[in-house]
Amino acid sequence: LPPSFTSTSASGCLTFVFTSNATGTAAGWDATIYCTPPITCFKPVTLTVTNIGATTAQLNWVETGTASQWEILVLPVNSPVPSVGQSGIPVSTNPYIVTGLSPSTTYTFYVRAICSSTDESFWSDGVTFSTTPINDSCINATNAIVNDDLICSQVNSGTLFGSTNTAGVPAGCSPTANDVWYRFVATRTTHTRRILNVVPAVDLDFGLSTGATCTSITQL
Repeated sequence: LPPSFTSTSASGCLTFVFTSNATGTAAGWDATIYCTPPITCFKPVTLTVTNIGATTAQLNWVETGTASQWEILVLPVNSPVPSVGQSGIPVSTNPYIVTGLSPSTTYTFYVRAICSSTDESFWSDGVTFSTTPINDSCINATNAIVNDDLICSQVNSGTLFGSTNTAGVPAGCSPTANDVWYRFVATRTTHTRRILNVVPAVDLDFGLSTGATCTSITQL
């Protein structure tokens, strides 16, 4: 549910309708009612998140009033929605680049307008997004462990959660599939590649290319 609902009626009337999905008993719902003067500082709307990376993302919103200062919150998904009195990170630019995020992690983003030192909006509805893995692109490929034998006693961990699609995927791979990148320097004329312990169990494709830079690689 959104952090807040604001009545559009001059009387302040709010009507809630609850319907059952007939599949079980939920935990319930609780509301705190605030009787305030007419709203003069309106909460931002149309939140979007773009240019998502492994540790950064661009947060965008539409200002519905005249505010030029805001506060943002980026919380782990399923965190409690922000309360009226909860403060956030002060920002003065829209869009805003948030940093310090964790790779392959899902967050929910909220923003509120700061119209004056004594007048701020309610928190906006939240929007959820996931950061990418560190090695989502060729330029950030992870240095892979190379075994000196064919037993593969040392393994490279990885995740596809939050990964994006790379244009120009190797032949035979799905052109719409998301991908991650690894790089290594061959130590022998023969190396064995194996994909182990895939959870959940899905089909994975992989390709092998050679080249000194990401702009000059050639599929083998």
